[in-house]
Amino acid sequence: MALLTRKRLILVEVEPPETGTAQSGTATTIVLASGESAIDNYYAGLPITITGGTGSGQTKIIAAYVGSTKTATIQGTFGTQPDNTSTYSIPGGLYGTDPTPTATEALLVSDLSVTPLNATTVERTLIRPYLGNYESLVANQNVQITLTVEAASRGSTNIATPPPGLDALLRACGFNVTTLAAAHTGTAQAGTSTTVTLAATASAVDNAYRGMRIRFTNNNPSGIDGQTAIIKSYVGSTNVATVHGTFAVNPSSSSTYSIDQQHVYAPVGQGFESATIYANVDGIQHIIKGCRGTVTANFVVGEIPTFQFTMTGLYTAPTDTAPLTPTYNQITPQVVNHANSGEFRFFDYVAPLRSLTLDMAVDIQYRELIGLPQGPFVQYADRRPTVAVQFEAPTIAQKDYFTACLGTTLGNLTFRHGSAAGQRIIIQAPSIDITDGPTYEDDNGTTMLAINGVLTPSAAGNDEITIAFA
Repeated sequence: MALLTRKRLILVEVEPPETGTAQSGTATTIVLASGESAIDNYYAGLPITITGGTGSGQTKIIAAYVGSTKTATIQGTFGTQPDNTSTYSIPGGLYGTDPTPTATEALLVSDLSVTPLNATTVERTLIRPYLGNYESLVANQNVQITLTVEAASRGSTNIATPPPGLDALLRACGFNVTTLAAAHTGTAQAGTSTTVTLAATASAVDNAYRGMRIRFTNNNPSGIDGQTAIIKSYVGSTNVATVHGTFAVNPSSSSTYSIDQQHVYAPVGQGFESATIYANVDGIQHIIKGCRGTVTANFVVGEIPTFQFTMTGLYTAPTDTAPLTPTYNQITPQVVNHANSGEFRFFDYVAPLRSLTLDMAVDIQYRELIGLPQGPFVQYADRRPTVAVQFEAPTIAQKDYFTACLGTTLGNLTFRHGSAAGQRIIIQAPSIDITDGPTYEDDNGTTMLAINGVLTPSAAGNDEITIAFA
């Protein structure tokens, strides 16, 4: 019987971390639960976070692991040494474990392409007394999948969150997520042109609000009502939030504000998560475990905003499996236009934007070496994120991007898409280096400026980009 065509179903879920309760600990070691891996150095190189009990909140890197005793030795020392009340989480500790995604992890996608068996072949080039082809053997088999997801939140009662499948894909592309589950509101203690001191009830954790949008909700001082900004950094001990750019009206000790419910994604340099993707193609199901990849965000006037993913995962033999009935958690996206998009700022200049493309350019490598404790895996090797923007060309007096290109000064980018709370996607990159000289392009008789740049991290690292759903 011929296969029916065009019937596709994609389910995506983050693979779980290793979790448990410690048996004991010292200043430099933690003895994991008795059921953890018996393979030496299985968790080496992964971060471990104490999630509860004694020493809660600490994150360290595992330097070595002895499988017979379950003892993990960390880099550095614990500030408070763990004990048998300490619970822990090791992201990546269960790499390649199928979480069995359900109907609620279904994701509406387009431009789907599955390479179900991506492999290298090795020819047996033996000397023979006759001509002809050689037998080939298959090695390094993996799966590659590309798909496009509309840039929109999930709707329902959690409208400020991305759909579960989109969340999983972003995290499998080297992002972690910081969630503000409920809005933080208050009255500012003080303010300057670039900072606002939040209320004493604000978080005591450094950078708890980094990448988040703050909105002023009264008119003290006059003109501040409705003013918004993106928080660049936050000091928990002083409650001081520094914003990108400058305030048009400086906050005062009478200014009320709200940091609304939002989810902020920022890149990480270790503890990379992975996802399992179920790709059902006309009743043939491919379970692709250990997926990691890269993502490109596209915002073009007159088009639907999208995230394009290219993922690589471990090969599992496909099966004949009827697709389940999906439960989709995506709202209809808003087209990129004047009404739905705004707050585009590039090198502190507000410009009429036509298009923005952000490419995380993650270097993903499939690795299969003898003696690897985890077996074959997909490695997050590096990232070199780039940005391309096109906007109406300013005069030199308005903004001289040519001098900016020739100089050594870095500039910022801020962009918001979405017209209402719960529908907003906010992208901010604090340090962009223009790499290609600005070029002119024509848009129906209007001169546009096209600029390419690279996103650079600060000395702290892992801070070159944030993507917020708010």
